[in-house]
Amino acid sequence: MLMPVSHLRHAAAGSVQQAETDDLNEERATFRLGSAQFKSHADFLQAFDLMERAADQGNAEAQFNLGVVYYDGEGLEQNHEAAAAWFRLAAQQDFPLAQVYLGWMFENGEGVDYDAAQAARWYRLAAEAGQAYGELNLGMLYCRGDGVPQDFTEARKYFQRASDQDLVEAHYQLALLYANGDGIPVDYERAYALFLKAVRHHHPDSLFAIGTMYSMGYGVSLDGQEALSWFQKAGEQGHAEAQYTLGTAYNFGNHVEQDQITAYFWFGLAAAQNHEDAKTALKALNATLKPHQIIAAEQNLLRWQRKRNFRRTLPEPANSL
Repeated sequence: MLMPVSHLRHAAAGSVQQAETDDLNEERATFRLGSAQFKSHADFLQAFDLMERAADQGNAEAQFNLGVVYYDGEGLEQNHEAAAAWFRLAAQQDFPLAQVYLGWMFENGEGVDYDAAQAARWYRLAAEAGQAYGELNLGMLYCRGDGVPQDFTEARKYFQRASDQDLVEAHYQLALLYANGDGIPVDYERAYALFLKAVRHHHPDSLFAIGTMYSMGYGVSLDGQEALSWFQKAGEQGHAEAQYTLGTAYNFGNHVEQDQITAYFWFGLAAAQNHEDAKTALKALNATLKPHQIIAAEQNLLRWQRKRNFRRTLPEPANSL
């Protein structure tokens, strides 16, 4: 007995469906194996080969991971053009992080021609998927008017969405809008609260911002010593302007006992980051301090640098991109 045509069609469709399922299972298995190799720091070339096979089979996360490998140049030669190509393939499959990375590359002209409008397009797609960095970066474009019309209301909307996801930089950028009154009335109370949220994550710019609020009396009581305590925290996090501000305070004895050796130390840290005013101040101190004072200050700088270098050798926390 012949099988009805309708059954033949159903059987054929089932065979295709089974083949697609098998291909999908192979793709996922290859990706998982390659991902495990990467995470275990096993043979890089074998891990890369497995990840590339999964990417060629259409696995968006594998395509994104290859983009990151090429972007960072870890384990192989850095290649931003290849990174952009892999990010684009993953982004076209609606992989939000790939959309963020691709937007970043268009915004900065890395591996692709600079195109702020394209950056905004990809950030927007990621933001619509709820990706916090897409929201943050799109908000930044609205602040500057790059690729989109300048619109602080739109910027605030996207910063708020990212801030609601506890993205540290979003807390800071939203706080700046309230502190500066960009497109909204100045609200120092809300700005201070948002800076504090970012400070919980040791955000240097927010530490400096709170110090500035105390030094100027913006929304808080004018308090020079409290300001210096925040500048100190920011300076210890490597904030060059805070380091220069501390150097100035110690150099002239503003709200702190005058100590030019400590001033030299803070000016030295800021100057090492190419802070021009700090370089000028350091040159002036070199002309006035005695040799033994300069030696003591340089030793303080050396101890600081050794401490920082030791910290950098510690393992990085796990990254879950």
